[in-house]
Amino acid sequence: MTERLDVTERLDATPDLAALAASAARAAENCRLCARECGVNRHHGRVGFCRLDLEAPCYKALLSHGEEPELSPTALLDLGGCSLRCLGCTEWDHVVEPWRAPAVPLRADWLAARLTRWIAGGARTLSFVGGEPTVHLPAVLKTLAELPPSLRLPVVWNTNGVLGPGAFALLRDVVACWVVDYKVVDDGAARRLLGAGSLAYVAEVEATLDRIEAAATPSAAGSPGGDGLPRLLIRHLLVPGELERSTLPLLERLSQRWPSAVVNLMLMWLPHGPALSAAAGPTALRRVNLDAERAIAIAEATRLLGPRLRLDGKRIA
Repeated sequence: MTERLDVTERLDATPDLAALAASAARAAENCRLCARECGVNRHHGRVGFCRLDLEAPCYKALLSHGEEPELSPTALLDLGGCSLRCLGCTEWDHVVEPWRAPAVPLRADWLAARLTRWIAGGARTLSFVGGEPTVHLPAVLKTLAELPPSLRLPVVWNTNGVLGPGAFALLRDVVACWVVDYKVVDDGAARRLLGAGSLAYVAEVEATLDRIEAAATPSAAGSPGGDGLPRLLIRHLLVPGELERSTLPLLERLSQRWPSAVVNLMLMWLPHGPALSAAAGPTALRRVNLDAERAIAIAEATRLLGPRLRLDGKRIA
């Protein structure tokens, strides 16, 4: 059995965060911090697909008890901007307008004041969410480097999985737990539902998952359940009309290819504005999931994943 990371302990043996931050800033001169590989110089303004420079806009910051039980309570930071344009994104406004109010630049002193309160309130982890946090690597790593050691919680990285090997190399020794959203299992659906364009979405996400698994060490890898922090937690949202095309084949794949990952099957699709306005003609995206769809997904996930399964973030009996 793999040893679990004790998240009650601070990360004393940290990597050289300042050096990593400097490397991320250099990488942004010819940016390939996500798999889109725009190649733009983000030192010269808010450019590229993400429309970002070197600053990270944080539009929400809180002590959250609503993440998976393995992660909570967590100090959670929502950062604007993303490398995808998912039709059902509940954070859409801040994805397409990263500096939309109430966004403020992520700064170490700003974060330190909040972490002091959140740790006193029981925070066990520090979660970077979006949007997509990977596009903010220069600012995030710089901020982490400037935090005092007493405020360095285990880092949870909530990503869409569309990050290249360069970004992963910068994060490998920084992230304690990867939370990867695996959404669809073919690139046609990725273009239709995720705004993936020419991205080889499935190959990119699976390469990320493989890198995480290959990089796991006894001190960082976690087994499902218990009080430890898993090295890998995969989330999948059941989308109306996509049960047969995406969810069922993906559950089969998750059960076989990444057998140590915790899997959170999320059932609460909400027909958010972009899905309603962008989808042409009649579409299942304009409704919630049917009871029958949920029942089939739950039964198959339970059969394939057993104790590794979470339903809407909760352990099942």
